[in-house]
Amino acid sequence: MELCRQLRMTLNRDAVGEGAASSTLLNGLLYRWSFNEESGTRADSVDAADLTDNNTVGFGVGKNGNAASFVSGNNETLTKASFETGLTTAATWVLWLNPTDFTNFRAPLTKWAYQTDGEWIIDLEHTNGKIRIYIANALNDAGNNFVTTTEALTAGVWTNVIITYDGSLAAANRVAIYFDDVAATLTVNGTIAASLQSSASAALTFGNVTSGLAWSYNGLIDEPLIYSRVLTAAERTLLYNAGAGNYWPFTGLP
Repeated sequence: MELCRQLRMTLNRDAVGEGAASSTLLNGLLYRWSFNEESGTRADSVDAADLTDNNTVGFGVGKNGNAASFVSGNNETLTKASFETGLTTAATWVLWLNPTDFTNFRAPLTKWAYQTDGEWIIDLEHTNGKIRIYIANALNDAGNNFVTTTEALTAGVWTNVIITYDGSLAAANRVAIYFDDVAATLTVNGTIAASLQSSASAALTFGNVTSGLAWSYNGLIDEPLIYSRVLTAAERTLLYNAGAGNYWPFTGLP
């Protein structure tokens, strides 16, 4: 699978004229979705991870063209079933989020069956909009292994959220979270696992958790990226770009 992914990435870069001078933001980029579609399947620009539309995810004005618009009461999701992400000991998740409310737990992006070692949930905490990432650990259930920001998102406002994971670090330092290119203050609960779950036992899901938890996201998501490495500070700054963002294929960027 990895060889096929690398081949597709090379062909994709050539198609957009990146060649040897391509931006470092293409290095380790596994998946990117524009969310420009108004309905139906959402196409992956890098690999073959096109997303299935469940319960008619809508669209709205995004950071770069359209964004996917989720209505929590309809349990709307975009999914890639039984998906092997390719993530193991390092990762970066990039999301532009514009939530509508925080009246319940909201999960914009997850890969979760149920408390399997290394699976993960990115969610907004109930009532306050703080970001959490759960990473299941074989030592305990995922409910006891998570990182939470002190800072919170604001409803109705676009925020660039970047979450990095480095399994080689001590458990308390494996996750870092950035809001609009500023490092968030974190509380670490439990022991964060040293590797992520990469098998196909759970779907990749935008908008909820496939285990049946009532954590439907309410609001807009745009330009999600998933990397198999930790982005540098300079790369995070490029992606935020003083709020304007920089977007795939990152033409002209270092």
